[in-house]
Amino acid sequence: MLDGMNSRRVPVPIVVFDLDATLADSEPNHYEAARRLLERYGAPGFTWEHHTRCIGIGVRETLAILRTEYGIKAPVDELVAGQDALYLEPARSSTEVFPEMRKFVERLYQEGVGMAVASGSSRAAIEAVLAGTGLVIDPADSRAWILSALDGRAPEEVPAPALPPGSRRRFVDTW
Repeated sequence: MLDGMNSRRVPVPIVVFDLDATLADSEPNHYEAARRLLERYGAPGFTWEHHTRCIGIGVRETLAILRTEYGIKAPVDELVAGQDALYLEPARSSTEVFPEMRKFVERLYQEGVGMAVASGSSRAAIEAVLAGTGLVIDPADSRAWILSALDGRAPEEVPAPALPPGSRRRFVDTW
């Protein structure tokens, strides 16, 4: 009976949101984590003005720049892990979602639109912000993805189960 049914997937609209400074006001927490990390490595004096030069750049790239500027000898991966550890608690407890973005996300969810949250932060940091703000993405939901620049996966490895044939490459190319 099912043999005669069309098995083609229906295209699902997908919206990709950048997390930091788009969905949520996470920059103050990123700044504080970076400031504290740099102090631990003997580099005090990191200011908000200095931090604003790094907004829009992923965590790894930012820390590579700061490592060079401050002459820190530690490997970038160590700095990334250190900043992540300092960032997770405030990310979970004191990050605010921009109110209009919350309404927009809720409306998209109700309408069945697929959504992805992308960030230069770690997956743990993204999940902490989403959980702390109530914008939880259910990993079992085939319409939802978390995309971290720190996952270490090539774009073609990012799972996209609900995307229509031929659109997967376009989706990850935009990330």
